[in-house]
Amino acid sequence: MAQMPALIPKEVEIQRLKKLWLMILALGSIAASVEVDNFVDGSLHQTSIRDSAFSPAHWWLYSHFIAL
Repeated sequence: MAQMPALIPKEVEIQRLKKLWLMILALGSIAASVEVDNFVDGSLHQTSIRDSAFSPAHWWLYSHFIAL
């Protein structure tokens, strides 16, 4: 029985996986830097922003969207 050729060459698949891994690594490092920034800059949440719609939870969420 003849063997079917692969639809995607192995080299192309390896390059895709490398790009995917680099993207995951980059997004993870950005998210980690946002976490560190939010931990270090806790004083921002204690100012006049505290009573607005930008609560600490919202700042956490917005900072991730901005970073990404």
